[in-house]
Amino acid sequence: MGADLATVLMVFAVLTDGDIPTESFWLGSGPGKVGGLERHSTVEADISPNREDFYLGCGDNHHLSSRLFQQNVYYATQDPNKQFSLDCMSKQWAANGKFSVKNNPYLYYFPFPSIVATAAFNFYPNFFSNGTYGAGGVANYESISSIIGAKLNKNTGQFEYVPERWPAQGWYRRSTEYGAVQALTEAFTRIYPSYPVSMLFPQAQGGTLDAKTALCYIYQGLNSVTPLALAGEEQAAAAGITWALSKLLAVGLDGTTLGCPASTLSPNTYLYPNATNKGGPLNEPASVAANIGSNVYYKTYFTSAPTTPKCSHSS
Repeated sequence: MGADLATVLMVFAVLTDGDIPTESFWLGSGPGKVGGLERHSTVEADISPNREDFYLGCGDNHHLSSRLFQQNVYYATQDPNKQFSLDCMSKQWAANGKFSVKNNPYLYYFPFPSIVATAAFNFYPNFFSNGTYGAGGVANYESISSIIGAKLNKNTGQFEYVPERWPAQGWYRRSTEYGAVQALTEAFTRIYPSYPVSMLFPQAQGGTLDAKTALCYIYQGLNSVTPLALAGEEQAAAAGITWALSKLLAVGLDGTTLGCPASTLSPNTYLYPNATNKGGPLNEPASVAANIGSNVYYKTYFTSAPTTPKCSHSS
C-alpha cells in the first residue's frame, strides 16, 4: 500500500475512531465504550463485497455472507480468466448496491465512508491476488477465499466462515505500491459506474425515503465527520433534538435518534439518556446486541438474502 493511501485511511480512522493527540485508533471500543473501527456509520459503511448491511444483518455486518460469496464466485466464473478481476468486482458492486438501495431503508453511504466502501471492491484483486495484479499476479479463487475466510461445504453447497489464512500453495504480496490515485481512480471509474449509488439520500433511487429515514441518514452522516472526542456530545445533542421532534407526531418519530431505530446503531448508544434501562428507547434490541461482537468461525451465515432484518441467520 502506498504511503499516500495509507495516510488517507489512517487520518479518517483517527478522526472518527481514535485519539488525535496520540495519532492512534481503536479496533474495538475506545474510551467511554465509544468508537472503534468496528463501529457502524463512521469508517464502516454498508454495501460491502461479502458482508451484509448492518441493519439488514440485524447487527451482523462482520461475518462472511455465504449467499454474497456464492454470488461473487459466480461472477468470477464468468470472468475470461476465472479471476476476481475488477470487472468481476464491478458486477458484485452493482448487485450489492441494487439490493441495499431497494431493501435497506437505513442505508449508510455517505461521501467520506463511500471512498472506503467502494474501494474495498477494487482492493480484492489489488491486495488479495497472489502477486501483483496487472503484472502477472492472479486474483483466483484459492487466494481470495483463503484470505477472506471462506470455505465451501460440499455437502450443503454453502460457504462456511473460517479463520482467514494464506493460500495453501503459498502467497506473494504486491511488488509495487498501490497508491491513493490509482485506488480512487479504479473505485470511481471501474467499480462505481456499474451502479452509481447516490451519496445524498440513496434511498431515493428506489428504496424507502421518508422523514424518518432521511433524518437517520443525516445523523449517520454526522457520525462520519465527527471526531471521536466529540462523539458523546454529538449523540447527547441528537438525543435532545430527537426528544423535541418526537413530540411532533406528524414527523413520525418514536423517540429514536434522529429517525434511526435502535437496530441501526452500533453499540455506542449507552451514552444516550435511559440507555441503561431495560427497554430504553436508545438501547439496541437484544436480537441485535447478540449479533455484535467477535467473529465466530466454522459456521455458515446468511444462506438467503435478508430483504428485512434477519436476526437468526447462522447454522
